[in-house]
Amino acid sequence: MVSEDNCNEDKNTTEATVDAACIILRQCERSGTVRRVIHTASVTAASPLREDGGGGEYKDFINESCWTPLNLSYGFSNVHLDPGVRGGDTIQPHLWSSIPVIVAPLTGHAAHHNSLLFLQALLGSVPLAHVEDVCEAHAFCMDQSAMAGRFLCAAGYPSMRDILDRFAARFPEVKMRLQQVTGEGVRVRADTKKLEDLGFRYRYGVEETLDCSVECAKRLGEL
Repeated sequence: MVSEDNCNEDKNTTEATVDAACIILRQCERSGTVRRVIHTASVTAASPLREDGGGGEYKDFINESCWTPLNLSYGFSNVHLDPGVRGGDTIQPHLWSSIPVIVAPLTGHAAHHNSLLFLQALLGSVPLAHVEDVCEAHAFCMDQSAMAGRFLCAAGYPSMRDILDRFAARFPEVKMRLQQVTGEGVRVRADTKKLEDLGFRYRYGVEETLDCSVECAKRLGEL
């Protein structure tokens, strides 16, 4: 990618990433052949934390309105798909980025466990999606005749405590190495089904996603 003339080389990584995305979108528009751009974002962009601190720490629900619209307009539909933490299996010979976070209470990996704590604190839950469902969601978005906007992609919104309780019940033979949780009693649920309202269906639920993640970690020798 070649930066545009007015690009400031001293910009930080975040600004450079935003600039790069805008350049890609402008090039898509100039091509005249692009019908839809699907941007894979993150559910962390949809935090239900209240900015004013009033009425409790979190909003009652998490949905697509939990962040500021970009107010960008292009000559094609723009889809922002925001998946939850991806679990499941992998074809790689090692655990990829999301699964280690999910199974951190069992592996005892402190840095990954801190990521789990961060997600619970930021979102009021730990939104989960199986990697196969995330792949199917991308294909679904491409197949729609008309689609635009932001879409959360998560099969469920368990709390950190829910995750540890599932591990303890389903895998009693595996030692729980890290039991620290945050947000006890807090579980911010979603009140949106925008993706499902268009016809998308999740194949894997929360418990299946957690179980598959643990089995993957076992298979790769992490547990």
